[in-house]
Amino acid sequence: MADNKSLKAELRTEDFGSAGARRLLRAKRIPAVIYGKNAPVHIILDSREFTNKMRHFSETALLKISVGKKTYECLMKDYQENLMIGEIKHVDFFEVTRG
Repeated sequence: MADNKSLKAELRTEDFGSAGARRLLRAKRIPAVIYGKNAPVHIILDSREFTNKMRHFSETALLKISVGKKTYECLMKDYQENLMIGEIKHVDFFEVTRG
């Protein structure tokens, strides 16, 4: 069984803004951002994977997000949802640094 507190993501390097976000949402992908001590990291999550795993963790759960070869430990800070159709539109994560 896969770990419910780990997510795979892709780095989002282009197509920022609302038009790019709509294109991602139509392709069943979720735009997201990891904020923290360093510069923000813009990522793309798979909608199905995130929605399925979101049921198994609370908002205070420490998540491991793998982006390429780098892994971030994060808390889910906020998310935007279309309540009419139950679709997640955007997620903000806060990177936790140890020490």
